[in-house]
Amino acid sequence: MKVKSFVFFLLVFFSFSIFSQGAKVDFLQNVQKSGISFYWDPLTSCGLLEKNGHRISFRAGDSFFLQDYKTLVQEDAPSFENGKLVSSQSFFNLAENFFKLQNSEAPYKIGAILIDPGHGGKDPGASSSHVSNGKKIKVVEKDINLKVGLKLRDYLKKAYPEKNILMTRSTDVFLTLSQRTEIANSVKLKENEAILYVSVHVNSSLSEKVTGYEVWYLSPGYRRQVLNSKSVNEDASILPILNSMT
Repeated sequence: MKVKSFVFFLLVFFSFSIFSQGAKVDFLQNVQKSGISFYWDPLTSCGLLEKNGHRISFRAGDSFFLQDYKTLVQEDAPSFENGKLVSSQSFFNLAENFFKLQNSEAPYKIGAILIDPGHGGKDPGASSSHVSNGKKIKVVEKDINLKVGLKLRDYLKKAYPEKNILMTRSTDVFLTLSQRTEIANSVKLKENEAILYVSVHVNSSLSEKVTGYEVWYLSPGYRRQVLNSKSVNEDASILPILNSMT
């Protein structure tokens, strides 16, 4: 009789465990309710959760995820079911508890905004011909970039008078990529301040039906080490080449 009771207990416990693990919740809905920032890369099926200076990265369907890019947690990551991203409730419980932890690193603030109108001078960028008032005119990218950059500068100065709003060029001049980088790196910042670098371009397309805009940005997990004359024993003239490879 005791043996039968013991077996019955195991069966009940096992069934309960399966039920608990099988319960799924709407991932995006829970993210919005929790005030968590979510970034998604559809090409790699990788996601990033961010809140209070902490980050959780995962690949859909994996049996683990990473906390702040260094701590591996053995817990099923969100996955797709019927075209919807879902996760277990335990995943969200772990995530919310992790985001409540005090971040030892001081958060960065935007100390300056640098607007970089692409191309310029001898480099026209993309070009096209249009008819205006019966006349055929040539439109070049460098001019549009500059006009947009100047308008953006004026708007930001009005909206954020306390911020340092700068431009790599305010006239039709040619700047190399290394010169633009030097301008950005020369901006004086206070402790725990960062610079927001905005590069303005107008892309061309083989299709005349293409409209809209594109926004390209580095993911929060991107890390890059910039080489300088103090960190490497090389000719300073080749440092831009080395940095383009890192």
